[in-house]
Amino acid sequence: MKLHFSIIGFAALILTTAWTAPVPSDKEGQVAVTVIAKGPNTPGGPFSFIRTHRQGKGITTSWGVEAEQGLVAFTLQKTYEDPNDEYAVWEDVGTTPCNGSRSYKCTDNNVYPGYVNYRIQGLKADGSSVVSGVTSARIVSH
Repeated sequence: MKLHFSIIGFAALILTTAWTAPVPSDKEGQVAVTVIAKGPNTPGGPFSFIRTHRQGKGITTSWGVEAEQGLVAFTLQKTYEDPNDEYAVWEDVGTTPCNGSRSYKCTDNNVYPGYVNYRIQGLKADGSSVVSGVTSARIVSH
């Protein structure tokens, strides 16, 4: 019976550590993990990419636009909550006007340790909007 529990415990240990990959850190002990996400989830959306990276003590999000489709501005939004939760609160970080460029960026200098999730809301001239996929960054400390 002891052997049976030992094997189960060993298997559980292997399973929990096998899926965890080491995350590289920089000299200050901060870690930024970038996930490239395309969105929205419907084909033909206007966003070609969205990425985050650490910039000083903040996070810079950059995104590309395949076709403007009547877009007049972009709003960078963030949440520390689960981005898949329909009740997650998304906070506006900044707004960038659409000037016909193929890529844009916005920096969030007000970040706290933890996982922070970003998305782009594209605002159209007719008042409607489209939302990008989500990209995440992990801040360990400042």
